[in-house]
Amino acid sequence: MTLPLTKISTRSQGNAECTLAVQLTVPAPGATTPPGPWPATSNSSNGPLLLKVFPRLSVLGQLPMAYLVGVGAAVAVGGTITGTLLPQIEATIEMFDLRNARYGWFYALFSGVLIIIGVLGTLAYFHFSARKKDDGSIQRNALIVALTWIGRFYIAISLGVLFAGVYLTALTAFISRVDSFGELIDALGKLFQSNASFIG
Repeated sequence: MTLPLTKISTRSQGNAECTLAVQLTVPAPGATTPPGPWPATSNSSNGPLLLKVFPRLSVLGQLPMAYLVGVGAAVAVGGTITGTLLPQIEATIEMFDLRNARYGWFYALFSGVLIIIGVLGTLAYFHFSARKKDDGSIQRNALIVALTWIGRFYIAISLGVLFAGVYLTALTAFISRVDSFGELIDALGKLFQSNASFIG
């Protein structure tokens, strides 16, 4: 007896939904629950997410969905701030620490000024707000425009360096492959010569 394709797909979809419901609501055997109130409520809050499949009951799944999205956004924003933004700010500030200057205070101060100008110019390049004048035209701040041109210069240099690094990496890999191919040909030639001398 063969079942229609629609019944087969419906049955497999139902099995998948049941499996997903068990995985979301029932903890795995032998699983340990970490201390704290939030992990204890994770399984019970994930269960109503299955109600998002049904249009009439999807309202009941909005609260756990909002909870998951909020936690995910908080983790992403927190990781971005503590892992990327704050270290970049700290590294930029450390450029002005003249006590750790290796090549003298003038070189350290000059490097710090170049770095801070590059940072401000790069940030200003992605600043797209403008002021609307009385005649209807749109005009940006002159300082922002100047920093934008500087930021464009820094971004072009950075992209050029990245492209050069990628090109050098690919060229190094290509030279390595060519060298391996040459070693293979050399080994085959020596093997052929040894076989010819043995036969002769």
